[in-house]
Amino acid sequence: MTLQDKLYKLRREKGYSQEELAEKLDVSRQAVSKWERGESSPDINNIIAIAKLYDISVDELAGCIRGDESTAYVSTPVSKGISLKKPSCAENAGIANDFIRMTVDGDDSEDIYPQNNNAQPQQDIMPEPVPRNDTYTNNASYTYADSSSRAAKKAERKKKRSFKIYDNAPPANVNSPQKAEFCRKAKKFPFWALMLFCFFFFGGMFDLFGWSWIFFLFIPLYYTTISAYEKNNMNYFCYPLVATIAFLGCVFVENNLFRHYSGTLTSIAAIFWFLSIPLYYTGILAYRKKQCKYFCFPVLVTMVYLIFGLIYSRLFTAFLWLFALIPFYYVYSSSIDKRIFGKKRK
Repeated sequence: MTLQDKLYKLRREKGYSQEELAEKLDVSRQAVSKWERGESSPDINNIIAIAKLYDISVDELAGCIRGDESTAYVSTPVSKGISLKKPSCAENAGIANDFIRMTVDGDDSEDIYPQNNNAQPQQDIMPEPVPRNDTYTNNASYTYADSSSRAAKKAERKKKRSFKIYDNAPPANVNSPQKAEFCRKAKKFPFWALMLFCFFFFGGMFDLFGWSWIFFLFIPLYYTTISAYEKNNMNYFCYPLVATIAFLGCVFVENNLFRHYSGTLTSIAAIFWFLSIPLYYTGILAYRKKQCKYFCFPVLVTMVYLIFGLIYSRLFTAFLWLFALIPFYYVYSSSIDKRIFGKKRK
């Protein structure tokens, strides 16, 4: 069985989707799809992470089980009488350097890795880079790179950029069984029935059938809140519904309590809540990227200008100076990043 078949089989046995597996391994869904189609192979760090996730050994995942006589080895001569052998399946898995066998002519082969069934793979020790000087100016063979350390740093940067909210628990316990059980029970709760009861109760008791239909908007809001909490990603939260409910609530309050300000409060509420929708999503993007330039500052300026203009209708022209703040915001965005996120972005 090839590595791509094993990855597909193990994922289906555990009941994970490609997106769920990608989140657990901190990779993209496209990467998981390419592994299972055989277009690419996971590196050694991902191989170890997959083995830990499925609670199997790296040897078993790569198909290179110690003692399996059917395993085919590829021999590479080193010097007279000495050769290095590595399993062919490890070559396909992209981890051939971690499975090396040395043989000497006239002697039985001896495994160098793994030494025993419980042996742990050791990280490759990279040589120290040779200092560059005039002697080695035209020689590029002295440049070394530790791919595993680069991959670890890249994964760490990706985690820092992600917008995740944890329920007072360390990041390692985000997908805990307790949290999954809570989300499962919350989804099974008949929230739609509660909203249906509220619709008939307030509509019949207070003759508000013209407004009580707003309770039905809370149904998708409830389930998107659970999804955002379960996936630790606020992009799953349906903020436009919040803006719509808040706007309708302002209209209801104005029509029943502040009829003297009819029209003005409705306009201010429409400007504030509906323009806050792009501010919400661009704010999340700016937080994930740790760069304020992704925040839609012109929308914020437009919102403030229109609200001030409606409150002081005679000063619409006087507040045009607010738009002069837009170029200053983007010119000094790097300084703002340093003040907000504590690190200046290049």
